[in-house]
Amino acid sequence: MKTKIPHKPSSTLLLLLIFHNLIWVSFCSDHDPIELKGIDVGHPAIDVTPIPIHSTSQGSKDIEFCKRVPVHGVSRIKLQNYAKAYRVMVVPSVVIPDKWHSKIHICFHQNASLGLCQCEQDDWKSVHKGVWSSTMSTYEQRFIDVKFVGGISGSVTVTLDEVSQGWRYVLLAVGTTLLFLAPFVSEWVPFYYTSSMAIGVFAVVLILLYQGMKLLPTGRKSAFYLSMYTSLLGAGSFLVHYVAVFVNSILSNFGFSQEMQNPVSVFLLLLIILLGAGLGYWLVRKYVISEDGDVDDGVALFIKWAMRVIAVTCIFLSSIDTPLATTAVITCLTLYYVVTSINWQDVQAPSLDVPKLWQWSGQRTPKVGRAEFLSRPKNVSPLGNQWNAPRNSFAWSDSPVKGTLNTSGDRGSTGGSQDDFYSTFHRTPNRKRFSKKEWEEFTEESTRDSVNELTSTPEFTEWVIKNANRIKLLPDNGSDGEVSGSDSTDGYLVKNPKKSRFFGW
Repeated sequence: MKTKIPHKPSSTLLLLLIFHNLIWVSFCSDHDPIELKGIDVGHPAIDVTPIPIHSTSQGSKDIEFCKRVPVHGVSRIKLQNYAKAYRVMVVPSVVIPDKWHSKIHICFHQNASLGLCQCEQDDWKSVHKGVWSSTMSTYEQRFIDVKFVGGISGSVTVTLDEVSQGWRYVLLAVGTTLLFLAPFVSEWVPFYYTSSMAIGVFAVVLILLYQGMKLLPTGRKSAFYLSMYTSLLGAGSFLVHYVAVFVNSILSNFGFSQEMQNPVSVFLLLLIILLGAGLGYWLVRKYVISEDGDVDDGVALFIKWAMRVIAVTCIFLSSIDTPLATTAVITCLTLYYVVTSINWQDVQAPSLDVPKLWQWSGQRTPKVGRAEFLSRPKNVSPLGNQWNAPRNSFAWSDSPVKGTLNTSGDRGSTGGSQDDFYSTFHRTPNRKRFSKKEWEEFTEESTRDSVNELTSTPEFTEWVIKNANRIKLLPDNGSDGEVSGSDSTDGYLVKNPKKSRFFGW
């Protein structure tokens, strides 16, 4: 009877492979294989005694002692550690004199395949003032290589502390809020007025302090830097006290009594605030607000993208873990894109034609945000005469139009035929939604037909003869096209983006 041993060759091969791997590990290592004991949240401290190894430096007679300590993190599924960090500290033992602490070198790295104490020369940091510390993400796994040079020996204590950084949640909230509010705040006129007035008041205070501190014995430069530092560091109480003393000294020099100094100081403070607010108001009216009362296109676009850049930066800095912070940025951008891609037009009520508080005097805001209903006129024309033909022009009514056309009407019929244009808010049958190209073609065709109908009437000829001195032809450089385009589409279309937007945002 024969005995089969089918597993013996495979078992022998497995043993050979294990033995070969052990030989290879022993050959690649400069020291005997040892078990690496690491630290984590459950075991936050460990005493490390480096062992002697062969020096890699040629011609060096120093004996080096080295030991590696792994630092284990947690899984990225545990999002409760999003705003937390690990503080790793290495403290030499008390038996090592302070003068030898500079001979204790630390290498903090992530390369698990790196040989023991094989870090680059620039990666080694020495113990300073009896301690070495560094921070790392709670989701990472790093390694601490401890090396003793110069013939010293002893042990070090490696500790791990979990540090909660709540301010990173604030950065996340601020970044997300700025990202979603950027398109609205960048076109919100009160934002520019309030921020510009605050900056103007701050600028006036700095100018007055700079001019007044020239008389101080400390000199112009140091006094100016003192005011800047106190302002930037938030020493508001010191600044207010200093300004009060400065104003009181000036009033005393002008002969004001002690009873009059407080009221005069209040009025001076009010004057400074009004001057700064006036300066900010003038700057906004001069460079930010256009004549129609809206924010300038270039300024709004710059502020919007500046807020987006700041928002993305805040979100990225909300976590010390780079992969998790990148994921948070991508998630917020995706959520923002999804929310802004939703067509909220159907759930919004038509806006009313309310005059703007910031509009310049003598200017009329075009009815861009108000939708209209077009129908044939039944009363007087813009020239003041009665139009008898049923197809002379269109008249405005109060029904909102969003660029849809009732195709059921017979445009080729004569007499009382008419074209009705219905709003997208109304569920009318046989309507057609214009594309951008179709809308431009329809606008040009309708404008051309209306102008032809207008100029073919005898009333228009009489009006031209009477008002010939008021007619002015603009050069054909594109400006007239812009004017006619803005006039013909006001009140007819939804308010389009002022300029082409990057990525359609």
